[in-house]
Amino acid sequence: MAGLEVLYEIGQVGLVIPAYQMAIYMGLISIFTLMQRRKLCLIITYVFTLYWGFYLFGGDILEASGGSGTVLSIYIICGMIILAVFLFACFQEEP
Repeated sequence: MAGLEVLYEIGQVGLVIPAYQMAIYMGLISIFTLMQRRKLCLIITYVFTLYWGFYLFGGDILEASGGSGTVLSIYIICGMIILAVFLFACFQEEP
């Protein structure tokens, strides 16, 4: 029965996202979905995912990098570059 115990442990996910942040996310997505603003929904989802990834795993990333703040800086800079490119692409005029 060791296989079932391992499977049970895998099913326990320890993600701790604050309820107020999840409520803000759900509220924004609901409002912009009702307004049929799909691009803004994608931007909001990306920004919240980037933030929650940093919030949940920033300490682990910092620990794995040996305490170097360079890795977290690269994470944040790359995230902002991707966001800027996405915003640029979203607001381009279609021919």
